Amino acid sequence: NDLQSLSTKEIASNICEMAHIGRQHVRECCIVISVPNCYPDLSYAKYRDSKCDVNRRLKEYVEKIKDESVPRVYFLDLNENNLNIDSMDEDEKTLIYDDSIHYTPEGYSRLGTAVFNVIKSHLSKG
Repeated sequence: NDLQSLSTKEIASNICEMAHIGRQHVRECCIVISVPNCYPDLSYAKYRDSKCDVNRRLKEYVEKIKDESVPRVYFLDLNENNLNIDSMDEDEKTLIYDDSIHYTPEGYSRLGTAVFNVIKSHLSKG
């Protein structure tokens, strides 16, 4: 929703600040999750480009602090975790998206699996 009224820099900064606050309350790890793509992104280039810029900024933030921060911070790119609308056929889009923007239970299951895999990987590093 913020993409309509804030700059991509402001949005990314707000999310990074939330991650900073979250890191103060966890011991193990913090996950910064990309802003997901959805149906409107397929036809509205400005919106899609803005999301790409926000996600780039989030990834840069995590890359900058990931090795020096406690708790450890990870970036989860949903486009790389079975939630990339560009790579889905129409049947899969219907399976994953409930109303063109929000996920169906299957979509949320994929999101949960992606988060679980980050946590599992973190814990296996000990």
